[in-house]
This record gives sequence, C-alpha cells and structure tokens, in this order.
Amino acid sequence: MSWTRFLRRHHWDDERAREIDAHVAHETDDNVARGMSASAARAAALRKFGNRTLVREEIYEMNSLGIFDAIWQDLKYGVRLLRRNPTFAVVAILTLALGTGANTAIFELVNAVRLRALPVSEPERLVEVRIDTHDKGRTGRFMSLRPFFTEPLFRRLSETQQVFSSMLAYGSIGLDLATVGESQPVQGIWVNGSFFQTLGVSARMGRVLTPDDDRPGCGAPGAVLSDAFWRRHYGADPSAIGRTLTLNGHPFQVIGVTPSSFFGVEVGRGFDVAVPLCAEPIVRGEQSGIGKTDVWFLDVIGRLKPGITPEQAGAQLAALSRPIFSETLPGQFVPQDQADYLAFTLQTRDAGTGVSSLRADYATPLWALLGATAVVLLIACANLANLLLARATAREREIAVRLAMGASRARVIRQMIAESLLIAALGAAGGLFVASWFSRLLVAFLNTQSTQVFVDLAMDARVFAFTAAVAGGA
Repeated sequence: MSWTRFLRRHHWDDERAREIDAHVAHETDDNVARGMSASAARAAALRKFGNRTLVREEIYEMNSLGIFDAIWQDLKYGVRLLRRNPTFAVVAILTLALGTGANTAIFELVNAVRLRALPVSEPERLVEVRIDTHDKGRTGRFMSLRPFFTEPLFRRLSETQQVFSSMLAYGSIGLDLATVGESQPVQGIWVNGSFFQTLGVSARMGRVLTPDDDRPGCGAPGAVLSDAFWRRHYGADPSAIGRTLTLNGHPFQVIGVTPSSFFGVEVGRGFDVAVPLCAEPIVRGEQSGIGKTDVWFLDVIGRLKPGITPEQAGAQLAALSRPIFSETLPGQFVPQDQADYLAFTLQTRDAGTGVSSLRADYATPLWALLGATAVVLLIACANLANLLLARATAREREIAVRLAMGASRARVIRQMIAESLLIAALGAAGGLFVASWFSRLLVAFLNTQSTQVFVDLAMDARVFAFTAAVAGGA
C-alpha cells in the first residue's frame, strides 16, 4: 500500500461509497424490471450486497498504515483533551517551554561558538597556523586583535611550505567612513589576495578580491562589503558596486558583496569591509607593518592539500620553523630577544569551526550556565510530573471505563505516551521561541561600547535535535 493511498484515504472512501451506491441502484433497477415494487426492489438489492459499512471499513483499513493511523488517532484525542483542560495545557506547556528554552539558548551559544563549521567550502580542510613561543613572549608592535604573524613572516611561510594548496592572512582594523564631521566607525579587515580563494567563498554580487588585487604598491584598491553592511549602508542597492567608499580619508572602489551567510573566519566578530593587504600602507602610512619584521598584525589559515593530514602539516611546519625564523629575524632585537625568536616553533590548529578568542574567554562560563539551566530543567520536570500525577488521579474513572470496554493496558499506556509527546512537542516549539530571545539577550549582554560581539545564532539541525531530545527526555 502506497503513501499516496494512505494520505488520500478519505478520497478513496468517498469514491467507494459512490461505487456501492451505484451498484445498489443498478441492482434495484433490475429488481423493478422483474416486477418488484421500488421499496422491495431496494431492500432486496441491499440484502444481496450485504453490510455496506463493513465493506467500506475493510477498504479503509486496506488503505491504512496501522501504527501511523493509531498514532494519529491518539494525537487527535490528546488535542481534544488539552482543549477540554486549557489551564493544565497552558501551565504544562509553559513549564516545559521555559525549561527547554533556557537549555537550548545556552546550547545555541555553545553550538555557534564551538561546534558549527564555517559556511565555506570544505571547512574540515582548514587549519590555523600559530607560533609556539615556549612561554618566551614576543617583542615588537601589535596592531590587531589576533596578531600572530608579521607580514614578512607570512610571506616567507607561504613561499616555503608544501602542505597547503593556498593560504590566507588577515588582520582586523577599525576604519572611519566619515569624510568630515562626526566619526562613522566600521569594522575592517586586511586580507591577502588568496583570502576568499582559500575559503572557497564567492561574491553574491560583483566579485571578491584576487591575488591580482593584492600587488605591492596598489594605487586604487578595491573593497568587498559584507552583506549586512551593504544592506545597512547602501539599503541593499545593487548599484553600490562600482561606487567609491571613503575609508580613513582614502577612496576604495566597491567591487563586490559577500553572501549573507559569510561573516569571516573569526567567531564572535564579523566584518563590514574587506580591503587588500597591499592597501595597508595607504591607510596607516608610516605606521604600516608591511615589510617590517617586528610588527605583528596578521592571523594565518591554510587549506590542506588533498591527502595531507593536520598532523603531517604540523610536522612539516615544525621542521621548517628554524630556517623561516632565521630568515625573518629582526635585526633590531637585542641578543636575548633574537634567541627567543629563533626558538619559536610553528604549529597548526583545526580551523574548520573558525578561530575565536571567545572560546577561551567564555568556555567555563558557558558550561557553568548549561549546568545551571539543566537544574532548571530538572525543577521543571518535577513540577510537570506533579501536574501529570494530579491529572492521572482525576482520570481514574475514564481509564477504568476504557479497560472495562476491552481496551488493553498497552493501548491505554500508548495513549498516555502520545499525550505526553504532544505536550513535549508543543513545549519544544515554545522552547525554541524562548531560546531565540534568551540567546540574543545573552549576546547583547556581552557587548560593550568598544567591543561588539557577533555570533551567528541561526538555528540549525543540531539545535533542533538538541531541543527535541531535551523536551522528549523531560
């Protein structure tokens, strides 16, 4: 029996009813032709056909999937019971919604910060390159939120390594849109020409930056906008492509807009404008870090070549560390700083879920909050259990009557489970709404005037599965 027949059972039942009526009418006409009266002819035709209702029921059952039909009947009966007891329904659903919502909100943050893969091509092949300083520290000037590399160090690494098909480097900077008057700050990032190529991200409009855009001494650099900034600053106007954007008093031509799902590679911080690394001297002037071995302002990520594991990449980079650091040794360092610098070692970390300082800063508070909300859920479960026990006591007569009429204990238990699952489903739906509000409230609480935290809180299959598991378990 096909799903189509199951889902259209009422259509088939109506069609069989018309066929039965047509058959009885034809038999009645034959009886009348044999000389019987109209009433006697119809009575004879009905006797000959048999029990019409029984025939329709047998056909209806043939078009049914027993277990699904029974579950559907149980759910419909559960809905009727909840409508007859609105006070119980509202209290039970709200109790479960608050318990699951609080847990889902914290899990949503954990998922966004620690578990969700970057919205890029094959994120599992991305690894971050870091420097193990052996607790010696680094000397120089630091000009970014994640200043792990100098520009000469990155260039030398990209020329020497053999484990990455491509590499990206980026650094954060606060930029100003204003030409005159009050400042209009935006979040910018320097990116090398292979940034978007390495991630496998293409533009939703226009084009992204390429290695041809990142040439030393680039005179008229282009800029790529994030989807959010394009909507906020240009009102989602397609004609923004080709316009000139003034950043710190310097003109940049808008060449493209990234997809709405792309926020960069740093979880907890999005970007408004991406500009090529070659434009850094234009904006910073004498403070530029290009070509300077003691100015740290870049973070580096590589895409592994096919067949290369992160462990193999880490081993090769560790072997290359001594010659790379020797070739980029800052001459102005004092002997002790030079010795420390030469002892540094390159290492790799998984970057498939992005890079983030939030993970170290908020890992313990997030797990503590998840534990606290689990306690809230237990309290909600206890309250809900008391409600269900009180309701079960009030339904003793109903259950006794059903058992007396022939219902099996398994059938009664199945009905109770169906009612509980219905409450769980409604509570989970309410929990998703509570979680959406609560998680955004927590992120807003982390924001300060100087630091804006960006976390992609879009719900995915993992969040829905967690909510369903929590609600069903409760």
